Amino acid sequence: MKYNSKIIRRKTQSSLKQIKHYIEKGILRPEILSDVLLMNDQDIERLYHIKLLLEIGFNLEHIKIILDNINKQNLITIFDHFLDSYKTWFEIFNNKYEIYKDKNLIKLDDRSYFGFFKSELIARTVMYELYEKRYLWYQKEEYKIKLKKIRKNIYSCFKEFNDNKLIYEMVSKYFSELYEFLNDNFLNRSPLYFICWIKWLTNEPRYIKEMRRITQFNYSNEIFEMSLIWIIKITNKKY
Repeated sequence: MKYNSKIIRRKTQSSLKQIKHYIEKGILRPEILSDVLLMNDQDIERLYHIKLLLEIGFNLEHIKIILDNINKQNLITIFDHFLDSYKTWFEIFNNKYEIYKDKNLIKLDDRSYFGFFKSELIARTVMYELYEKRYLWYQKEEYKIKLKKIRKNIYSCFKEFNDNKLIYEMVSKYFSELYEFLNDNFLNRSPLYFICWIKWLTNEPRYIKEMRRITQFNYSNEIFEMSLIWIIKITNKKY
């Protein structure tokens, strides 16, 4: 079925300017816009996926990587995980809000009071779930050392090589170690756990400082994009 510009803009909450921008970024087909805007069912589904990924927190460059490489079932698994996590955290946040109303009390040592608010992090509800897990893992010295070593090894790959293909081959080894660790500790729900952890390593100021100390540069975007490509390839086989 074909849809015209008026229907598309009204029903999808998308302006013509936004759609043109998505086309320029290569995540919508340029053929949908010639003299007029015209989209079919597959284009509408693609736009829906873009909107969902934006809601999770990905930027357009990362969305292009995801949509160009991921299979549909893997993508649906990510959406399911995010929405389930969102529901869970909304209930937690609502409970904390009721406590606040009842007792006029906010405990700053409890991250769930502020954890639901907007942040720069991807899939913030999944990220806070990981934070709770990390707190428990760091109680075990063995886990703490292992995760720290993986992090440093990921950064070091960008110090030793300047060829992206060689870097990808090397860093894939440590992506695999991290992914196995997460799965071994019952976090095998979806690729979002891995994606969020890598985002942590490339977004947290203290980790960026550590990365600069090891490599002399900030390779956050390169690491994150390589991790997206890697995890999609691995999990496409699973789903």
